[in-house]
Amino acid sequence: MKISLIQMDVCYKNKAENLERLRHFLRSADDLGDLVLLPELFTTGYLFETPTEIHALSETTTDGATVKALQALATEYNVLIIAGISEAAGISEAAGISEAAGISEAAGMSEVAEVPDVTGTPKQEGDRYFNACVVISPTGVEHVYRKISQTNIDKQYFERGDHLVSFKHKGVTFGLAICFDIWFPEIIREYARRGVDVLLHPANFGGEQSLHIARARAIENAMYVVTCNRIGRELVNGINGHYCGQSRVIDPKGSVLFSAGSASSLKTMDINLQENPNKAVIGVGLMNEISDISLHLKKQH
Repeated sequence: MKISLIQMDVCYKNKAENLERLRHFLRSADDLGDLVLLPELFTTGYLFETPTEIHALSETTTDGATVKALQALATEYNVLIIAGISEAAGISEAAGISEAAGISEAAGMSEVAEVPDVTGTPKQEGDRYFNACVVISPTGVEHVYRKISQTNIDKQYFERGDHLVSFKHKGVTFGLAICFDIWFPEIIREYARRGVDVLLHPANFGGEQSLHIARARAIENAMYVVTCNRIGRELVNGINGHYCGQSRVIDPKGSVLFSAGSASSLKTMDINLQENPNKAVIGVGLMNEISDISLHLKKQH
């Protein structure tokens, strides 16, 4: 299974330019994976003076211009694209999104769809806003994950997500987690229970703590963790956001298979999923041990 990570400097509040940067990466790639992973909020940036600014840039995942542009690129390159966006969802739409069990195989198309304008999407009264991640195939949006954990910044702009998203593609089970989610073992352990092989982790972070935590999550859950972080700076309201990059793939033993460093880049990694097929840690069956520990602890109450 080949996965491409695009580590990029996000052009602040300029969706059209960020999509053009994505197109350049894809056109220039010598080797492109089955999946293409992008950072958190890759079209907008993360820090804003007021919630109104990011809300004005938010789009629906049903007919938003950004997801249409991403679908056109998924069609052209016959890949899945996993991208962090700011989502505007109406009340009924927000309540209606649920986790899908699987994903259709991407089908090649002979004609590339026209890339739409991305200046904005009309908002409806009653919109709700989420820090979201979309999974897009040539046929459209397959899954939407909404960030469950919240930093103090997230709490100013977004509502909290309330469900996990896992899906299968070419026989591999993937899970989605956005940036700060990786700090919470409760979230990632539930993905392990679901049999996730690879955790896809779009991010916007500056410190290296998240990198160390991602390694721990990979080891304790016997899964690959694929982090795609952005680079660049944002200075807003006295907050100096410096994003460190270091996008990487970590295997279930905690080894860093590659790190992207601190520059813009597209890196493609071929992951060998046969190394730990039965989810064992130091030779102990993970799921059985979790079950035995849980039963033992329940007896103490």
